[in-house]
Amino acid sequence: MTIPAPELSDSDEYEPFAGPVGSGQSRSKVLARQVDLSGSRAADLRFEEAIFAAVLLRGTQWRGLNLVDARLQGCDLSNADWRQASFHRVEVTACNLTGINLSQAQMVGARFDRSKMLLAQFSQAKFTATEFHDCNLEQADFSGADLRHVVLARCNLCQARFFGAKLQGADLRGSDLSELGVTPLDLRGAIVDAAQVIQFAPLLGLVVR
Repeated sequence: MTIPAPELSDSDEYEPFAGPVGSGQSRSKVLARQVDLSGSRAADLRFEEAIFAAVLLRGTQWRGLNLVDARLQGCDLSNADWRQASFHRVEVTACNLTGINLSQAQMVGARFDRSKMLLAQFSQAKFTATEFHDCNLEQADFSGADLRHVVLARCNLCQARFFGAKLQGADLRGSDLSELGVTPLDLRGAIVDAAQVIQFAPLLGLVVR
């Protein structure tokens, strides 16, 4: 699977952005660098061709956020409430998403790299052409999410919850799946490696000797 990269213009075409934000606001070709937007509230924001670098977004309540062709690098999104967000060709690299709420989000062409995502909420989210690489997703909640053909490579998924999730074709190889919250039925069609099968032995009632 090839994940489409964000379609971004030359850097000199971007307008510096430091806020404020307001409900229904739509901005394009913006560059936010080392600004503090923590705790801001707005609904139905839209950013197209946007770069966020080392931006503080802690505790933001941006429900219905629409990100199109965006890159977030080194940002702090801890405890943000971005329920029902839409990501389309978005890259998230080396960010802190601890406790973020992205339930019911729609993600198409999203890529998460080397990011801290403990306790992140993805319940009922739908992922299309999406990949997670080297992310800490410990105790994350993917309950009821559509993860078909999603890649979760070398991620920490210890105690993550996948009850009722669609995992057909999801590639979990190389990830830590210990104490995963999942049923045998949920796992049907997921791709795992031989070493990971041992982690599922208690779930399947197997005794490995």
